[in-house]
Amino acid sequence: MASSNLPKLSPQQLLDQSLERYQPYLEPQAFKTMLAEIETSPSPTIRTNLLKADPKVAMPFWKDHYGWETEPINFYPYAWKILNADQSISKTIEHRMGQYYIMDAASILPASLFKLDQKDNQLILDMAASPGGKTTHIIDQTGDHGFVLTNDASLSRMQALRVVMQNWGAINYAMVNFPGEKFGDWYPETFDMILLDAPCSMDNLRPSPSHPVRSITESERERLSQRQANLLVSAFKALKVSGQLVYATCSLAPEEDEAVLDFLIRSFPGRVKIEQVLKDVINAPGLISFEGQDFDLQVKNSLRIWPQVIGSGGFFAAKISKLDSVPSNPETIPSRPFTATGLNPLPEKIINFLVDLFNQYYGFSLEDLRKKYQLGLYNRNETFFLIPDFYINKFQTLPYHTLGMLLGKQAGNTFIPSHDFISRFGHHFKTGNFTLSPGMENDWIRGADIRGKFDSNYPNGTIVVVRDSLGRNFGSGKVLAQRIRNLLPARVVQSR
Repeated sequence: MASSNLPKLSPQQLLDQSLERYQPYLEPQAFKTMLAEIETSPSPTIRTNLLKADPKVAMPFWKDHYGWETEPINFYPYAWKILNADQSISKTIEHRMGQYYIMDAASILPASLFKLDQKDNQLILDMAASPGGKTTHIIDQTGDHGFVLTNDASLSRMQALRVVMQNWGAINYAMVNFPGEKFGDWYPETFDMILLDAPCSMDNLRPSPSHPVRSITESERERLSQRQANLLVSAFKALKVSGQLVYATCSLAPEEDEAVLDFLIRSFPGRVKIEQVLKDVINAPGLISFEGQDFDLQVKNSLRIWPQVIGSGGFFAAKISKLDSVPSNPETIPSRPFTATGLNPLPEKIINFLVDLFNQYYGFSLEDLRKKYQLGLYNRNETFFLIPDFYINKFQTLPYHTLGMLLGKQAGNTFIPSHDFISRFGHHFKTGNFTLSPGMENDWIRGADIRGKFDSNYPNGTIVVVRDSLGRNFGSGKVLAQRIRNLLPARVVQSR
C-alpha cells in the first residue's frame, strides 16, 4: 500500500533516469554531444519506393518542386533526411500514391543490412512486421521478386500493415497473423532471410509525441527480454544454414539488445555468428558488458545507435549468420484448405481475355508481368487477383490475412483495374491516359470529379489512368458524359 503513495515522476525525470543509467557507457564528449542532439527534433527521413519511382529522376524533381533541403543517409543510397520543405512531406501527391515512405533514419538500418538481390526463389520472413515500413524496404531491395511472408502477432495491427503494403504496390507477399515464437518449429530451416524487428520498450532516449517517455519497470524489462529471446531463437531455427537474420529493436536497453544476442549464442554454441557490418560507415559497437553482466565478445559487432550517431532515435541492430543446423521440435502448422478462400484459378479463356484487354486499352502486357514476377490469375466472383506462385507452391494451406494484389473487378460490361494496380504500373501504360489541365491537381487529389467539356478521346465507361502535365500518376478515373469520375480510394484522398 505504501508504494501507491510514491511520487509520480515527470517525463523529464524519467528521461534523466535513463540518461544516468547509460552515461557510464559513453565517452564524456559523446555523452555531451548526445545531450545536445536530443534537445532537438530529428529531421524526418524519406525512402524512395523503387517499385514506382526512379530515384535518379524523382528525387531531383521533388527537391525542386517542393523546395526540399536534403541530406543523404550514408548507409542507404535511396533515402534522405528532409531538413526543410516548402510543403509538408506527408501531403504531397507522391506520398499519397506511395512513391516514398516517411520514417526515422534508424529504421532504415535493419533492411539495409541484408545482402539482397532479385532472385525469384528467395524466401523471406518478416516476423513482426507492422506497421510495414521495413517490410516495404525488403520488397524494394528484392525488386518484388522472391516471396515475403509478412507476419505480425497482433490482429489489431493487421489493417495498418495491409494499407502500407497496398500503398507500396507489393505483390509477392502474404500477410499472416501468428505468434512469431511458432515459426521455428513450424518451418525449421526454411527461410533464406529473416527480419525480427522485435517488440520492445521504446527506451530510445528520444521521446516523440507518438512514443512519449514512460516508466519501465525491471519486471517489464525481464518479460520483454524473455519474449525477445524466444522470438530470436524461433527465427534462428527457421533460418536456413548460411542464411541471413537481422535482429533489431528501437530500444537502447541492453537487456533487450546485447543480452538477447548473448542468450542466442549461448543457446547454440558454435552455430551463431554476429557479422561485422557497416564498419566503414557507422562507428557504433555493441556493449560487451553492462551493470556487471558480461556478454560474448561477438556482440561487439552489433550496432548500438545512440541518438547522436546518425541524428535519430536510439536503435539497435545486428546481422546474424547461421553456421550449422540446430534442433527443432516439429509442431502441426495451422491449416485451411485453399478452396475455403473462395479463390479459383482462372481458366485460360478468361486469362486471354484480360491479357487482350490490357494490350488493347493500355498498351501493357499483363502476360509479361505475370512471367516476370511469377504470378497466377485468380478470381473470387467478379473480383480478380494476382497471386504469387510461391505462396501456392509452398504455403497454400497456411491461413492468410492478405495475399498478392487486387487486379480489378468486373462491373457490368466494364473491367475496372484496381487503384493498387494502377498506382504501381500505370506509369508504364502507353495508352488509356488522361492528362489533367493545370490547376486541376488539387481538386483531383481531394476526390473531386473533373467536370465540363473536354476531349477525352475515350468512349463513356472507359477507365483511364489520370496524370498531370508533369507526367505524375494520379490514379484512375472513369470517363462519363461531361465528367471523369474520380476513382481514388478513401485512404488516398487528401482532406482539406
